[in-house]
Amino acid sequence: MVAFMRPFQFAVLGLVLSACSFSGSSSSPDAAPRDGGQDGPLPPSPRRIRLTIPSSSVTAPLVNFPVYVEVTNADLKLRLDADASLLSFHLADGAPLDHDLQGYDPDAGTLGAWVRIPALAAATETRFELRYGTEAVMAAPNPAGVWSNDFDLVFHLEENPVNDLPVLRNAATAANPGIPRTLEAVDRIVGQLGRGLDFDDGMERVEFTNPLTAGAPSTISMWVKDEPAFGDEGLIFLGTQGPLQARWMFSSLNSNRGSVGLINDDFTKPDVVFGTWTLLHWTYEGLTSRVYANGEEAPSSPFTHTAAAMTGGTTGILGNMPIGFGTNPGLNGALDEVHISHVVRDAAWIAAEYANQRAPATFVVASAPEPLP
Repeated sequence: MVAFMRPFQFAVLGLVLSACSFSGSSSSPDAAPRDGGQDGPLPPSPRRIRLTIPSSSVTAPLVNFPVYVEVTNADLKLRLDADASLLSFHLADGAPLDHDLQGYDPDAGTLGAWVRIPALAAATETRFELRYGTEAVMAAPNPAGVWSNDFDLVFHLEENPVNDLPVLRNAATAANPGIPRTLEAVDRIVGQLGRGLDFDDGMERVEFTNPLTAGAPSTISMWVKDEPAFGDEGLIFLGTQGPLQARWMFSSLNSNRGSVGLINDDFTKPDVVFGTWTLLHWTYEGLTSRVYANGEEAPSSPFTHTAAAMTGGTTGILGNMPIGFGTNPGLNGALDEVHISHVVRDAAWIAAEYANQRAPATFVVASAPEPLP
């Protein structure tokens, strides 16, 4: 699990949620004191860090794949501004790439960003680069471009949850943010990537608008860190409360099982892991559901439903379910990186997502900083 020593800095709805500044010495060979002998930011100079996805990371061709990049380097905290605007990503040939800035810790020099790679070939090394340090190389983040490959909802869950306000950014579209209900600042915790949210088995939840309709195909994924409890605990609920009219994922913790379904022919599988971050994927198309845990399809998957989904309504809930499904369907655990797509992702895509998000520095290898030619 990737953990950061302190929260990333974000601006949400025009409000700066946390602020950090850097001062002190650096081990960078380029560090030079300012006038008066104080260590500090260096004069503007275009720099780059070359990034490589090793040939072993990808087993099948992937198109428009959002790669999570995490880089920690003393040179970044000397040359980036506090909100990490002086940067851009490019292919090795110089072609610009869309990026979605997840966060930046200027004290640690740690940058987290999602970058859309147009094509990843199987068993082939892919090279791109981070450029930074001057206005000449800066490019504004384009989250909608990063998540343009059929994503409807992408919650990084980085922001401070302000009760009843639409403060949780949906990177796929600004039109559908998440609204925390009874969550507060203490529920913002270290997640699998940056920050996540902790739910306390009650009324705590995040509400949003359900993006799925009727029998459309879908892929739903999220990192889950569940805790032992009893009863069914809601991970995500989409739709209305009727047979076939919703899609939901929940933990049946009294039987150590996780379930997905349509409020009809629910598919219950093993492998709920208590106290450890686990990446769950659920794909649905036609009458077929498949469930993956940590990049691998469950032994009992696929599951065939007897009737197709008729998903309807606007209700979307994270960390809970409508109260009609139990006296206390709230999650006793944490969530991070909740993604919903209106397509079915294949096994190679799912395996690559897990490998990338489980160990970003292994999936994307960073070189030492160097001057930009």
